[in-house]
Amino acid sequence: MNDMGGTRAILRKIDRTILASWILWALLALGAPGEVRGRWVWVIAGVVIVVIAARLDTWLGQTDERRGVVARVIFTSLAIVTAFTALGFVIPGARSRTYETELIAIDRWLFGVDPTVWFERLAHPALTELLQLVYSTFYFLPFLLGAILWRSGQWREMAIVLLAVTLGFYLSYVGYVLVPARSPVYPIHGGESLPGLWVAESVWHTLSRLEANKLDAFPSGHTEIMVILMVYAWRLSRRQAFPIFAVIGSLMIFSTIYLRYHYVIDVIAGAALAFAVLWLTDRWVARSPSISRRA
Repeated sequence: MNDMGGTRAILRKIDRTILASWILWALLALGAPGEVRGRWVWVIAGVVIVVIAARLDTWLGQTDERRGVVARVIFTSLAIVTAFTALGFVIPGARSRTYETELIAIDRWLFGVDPTVWFERLAHPALTELLQLVYSTFYFLPFLLGAILWRSGQWREMAIVLLAVTLGFYLSYVGYVLVPARSPVYPIHGGESLPGLWVAESVWHTLSRLEANKLDAFPSGHTEIMVILMVYAWRLSRRQAFPIFAVIGSLMIFSTIYLRYHYVIDVIAGAALAFAVLWLTDRWVARSPSISRRA
C-alpha cells in the first residue's frame, strides 16, 4: 500500500499532539507555585521538543512513508518518556495535595472492601511471578504491534496506532496532573509487594526505582493503552496479533489490581479513556482512506 499523502497527514497530527501537550507541560513546569527540581531543565526540554514537533515534517520533506513512520516512532517514544519523567518532578510542585483517600473511598463504595486486599485470597507466588513479568512488558507491547504491522507493510495503520497511543499517554498524563495519587500499595499495603517465586519482587523494586512519577495511579495508563492496542490488534491483525494481545492484555489489566498498582476506579477510568481516545482518533482520521484489515 502506498498512500504517503494520507500517512503524512496522520503523522502531522502526531506532531501536533506532542507540540500541544509539551506546551502544556512546559507551562506547568514554569508556573508551578511549589518547588520543582530542575524546573528550567523541563522548560528547556519542552521548548526543544516543541520546536522539533513543529519542524519535523518540514525537515523530513517528501520522504517515503516508512521513514516518516520510523522517525515518529523514535521521536514520540522519547517525548513520552521525557514527559512522564518531567511530571514526576513537576506535579509535586504544581499540586498541593494527593487523592489516595478519595480513590480508596470510591473503591470501598463500589465494592464494600479494598479490592487489592480482597485479591490477597487469590495470591500465589506462581501467579504473582507470571503477572509481574507480564506487567513489566508494557512498554514493549506498542512496538510489538508495530512490528507486526511493519512486516505486512501497513505503514498508514502504524501511524494511526501511533497517533492513538500518543493521545492515550498524554491524556493519561493530564489525569495524573488533575488527580495526583499514589498506587494502593503505599497507603493500603505499606509499600509491600506480593512475594513471587524467583524475580517478581526484584522486578517490582526495579520498576519502582525507575518510575520517576509516583503520582500516576489515576487513570490506569496500563489499562488504557492495552485496551487501545487490543482494539487495533482486532481491527488490523485479527488472526496474528489479536490472540497475543487478548491474552497479554487481559492478564495486564488483571495484574494492575492484583499487584497493587491501581485502584479499581483507576482501571475503570483507564478503560473509559481508551474508548474516548479510539473515538477521537477515528474522527480525526475519518477523511483518510479507510483502515484495512489484514491477518
